[in-house]
Amino acid sequence: SEHPDDRRLQRWLQRLGRKGAAVRLANRNLRIAWVLLRSEQTYQRKPNACQEIEMSH
Repeated sequence: SEHPDDRRLQRWLQRLGRKGAAVRLANRNLRIAWVLLRSEQTYQRKPNACQEIEMSH
């Protein structure tokens, strides 16, 4: 199964094209980095529901 981030990127590619999706992805990454810098936290990627199900089996 695909990761939610992969599905999001595919939607952006379909709607916005390659350049638009690249800008949207860069903006998203910048916002994440800004929050981490302001809060002095480290990035912790949360497992998606598919990974949690696989881990429980």
